[in-house]
Amino acid sequence: DGYVDAGGNIALTTDGSTYTVTAKDGTTFTSLCDETSATLPSNGDLVIGEFMHDPSRVADSEGEWLEITGARLSEATSLRFVVVDDQASDSFTLGANIVLGAGEEILVAANGIPSQNGGFRPQIVWPQGRFSLGTSDTAHLRYGSSTVDLISWTSSWPGGSGISAERMDLTLSGQASNFAAAISSYGNGDRGTPGKDNDNDSTGWGGTAIIVTVPPTVGGPLVMQWMAPGEFNRLFQGWLTFSTTPGFNLNGIHIPANLDSAYKATKNLPGWSGLVPATESWVVSAVVPNKSALAGLEVYGILVTYQNIAGVGLVVRTVSQPVLMTIQ
Repeated sequence: DGYVDAGGNIALTTDGSTYTVTAKDGTTFTSLCDETSATLPSNGDLVIGEFMHDPSRVADSEGEWLEITGARLSEATSLRFVVVDDQASDSFTLGANIVLGAGEEILVAANGIPSQNGGFRPQIVWPQGRFSLGTSDTAHLRYGSSTVDLISWTSSWPGGSGISAERMDLTLSGQASNFAAAISSYGNGDRGTPGKDNDNDSTGWGGTAIIVTVPPTVGGPLVMQWMAPGEFNRLFQGWLTFSTTPGFNLNGIHIPANLDSAYKATKNLPGWSGLVPATESWVVSAVVPNKSALAGLEVYGILVTYQNIAGVGLVVRTVSQPVLMTIQ
């Protein structure tokens, strides 16, 4: 079986429910601990976001790869026990409890050594000799007997020798019309965006949004992914609230949340306020107090971006749809 060359030391951090592995060059993935439950995939929750079937800088057996991308907006979805096959003899099963939120990708490749695979570092390498991508072929994601995603391409599809095929809208089906040839160069000169957002991505995620990765439990963690597309370097504030009514107004914009005790307990936590990062997507967490009276209570997560305009003050730019959670 193959392995990934980390290029130096790796860092492993955990909060008890998730662990994150980060290589020296920033390549990373986050997985739930085995004991932590996760949302299981159904059709369209995970998709093949990009694939390279014919690298030109190295042999196909070294340079082929595909990206699996999260496409479920409401919750992150687990990859554990997802099977990748070609609906024939090629197949492998993903074992780690890696979770992908909307637009997050994991790179799976034939070879994990950048000096041999054309110059990129994947997170996962498929078992040697168990899978390959032909000029005309199929990539099928399934969970149990259920199809999660399916693409079948031919030589007439976008991409080709040294050029990957990129899915344009991650929420739409895997037809040729929804793929385009990659533009950017990587590594030794082939074109594609392995491990990065697609050049041709046109997915409309619907603006600022929240995905619950680990639902709240008494005495346990709450983990959320926050997304604010188009809001890089804008101010943001996120918080929890016990109700969306009556809410409040900020310079004429209504925010369906209250500045209650849940707000006060979370508003100053690390990562819950500041400037939107360049990725426009980040993960935050909080620990639910170990009080039995909290069990069964409903709580909402909300994310707001805004800017400070001279002479006007704080002006709201985006407001997420409040996400309802029940504390278990």
